Amino acid sequence: MHRIGLDIGSTTIKTVVLDETGHVCHTQYERHFSRIAEKAREVLLALGKKFPGKHRLCISGSAGIGLSEQLGIPFAQEVFATRTAVTTLRPDADVVIELGGRRCQDPLSDRRHGFLHERLLRRRDRRLH
Repeated sequence: MHRIGLDIGSTTIKTVVLDETGHVCHTQYERHFSRIAEKAREVLLALGKKFPGKHRLCISGSAGIGLSEQLGIPFAQEVFATRTAVTTLRPDADVVIELGGRRCQDPLSDRRHGFLHERLLRRRDRRLH
């Protein structure tokens, strides 16, 4: 059974498919142009053709929670999902910097500080400072 993750943000849908052994066998990045449900349906139908059979599906992202609730699909908060993936796949990692939207986050910072602490950097004039 393949596992499919959709990260639906404010402008894009990012997709990953893992095979039965947990290896990445497909990734995709597409703009949705504010047609979130339509683009998600298009992506999932294409994945169903490419990877026939049963799948486990989870949605993350700022624009994904509504779709997740409407369709009864599990939702994973993206910082937590990133932390889970990194601690599983790269347990030796000290820092992960996830750039997305208007922030910069380190989901592993609780290892150093004893609590989940997101470092936020604001973008100004297209530069992080």
